[in-house]
Amino acid sequence: MTQPDTDPSYGGSSNTSPEIYDEHLDPEATSTPSSSCSRPPRPPSDTETFQPQPHPIRIRPISKPIDRETARRANDVIEQMSLLLRDHMMKSRRHKYLSGPKRNPPSMSIRPIMLGTTEEDAKTCLVIFCVDSHGAHDKIRDFLGKSFVKELYQPRDSSELSFDVHVVGASPSA
Repeated sequence: MTQPDTDPSYGGSSNTSPEIYDEHLDPEATSTPSSSCSRPPRPPSDTETFQPQPHPIRIRPISKPIDRETARRANDVIEQMSLLLRDHMMKSRRHKYLSGPKRNPPSMSIRPIMLGTTEEDAKTCLVIFCVDSHGAHDKIRDFLGKSFVKELYQPRDSSELSFDVHVVGASPSA
C-alpha cells in the first residue's frame, strides 16, 4: 500500500480544466465550467413580505498570487486534512467506490486556489478535486462537516487564517 505522503493522488497533481460540481462556482468562468445550485425561495410568513431571493453568487478561479503566509497555512491545513480525509474515505460504510480487496479511495487532490467574482474580492480557498464516483462527494462533505475537521480549515481563533472549502468533480490528474 502506498503511504499517503507519497501518494501522487493526494496533493500536488495539476488540473487544467476541471469539471466543477460545486454549488458556488461560476458556470460561465472562462477557465472552469461548473453548475450552480440555487435554493427555492421561502414562502412568505404572515409577518414578513415576500422578497425574491437573489441569484446565487458565482465564483470562479482568479489569477492572483497567493501570499507566502497564506500558502504556508494552506499547505499545513492540506497536509493534515489529506491524511484524515483518506482515513475517513477508507472507513466508508458504503464501500461501493472501493475496488474489491484493495479498497482504495478515489483519487483526490486538495489545492489552494484564489476564488472570487472579481480580483478585488478573491480569496484563497481550498479546492478538493475528486470524481463523484458512487457518492464520494457526499462522503467528503460529511467529512468537512465534522467539528474537528472544520476547526482545521475554519479555526475559532480569529488570529489564524481560515479557508472556504469547495469540492470539485474532476480527476486530480486531468
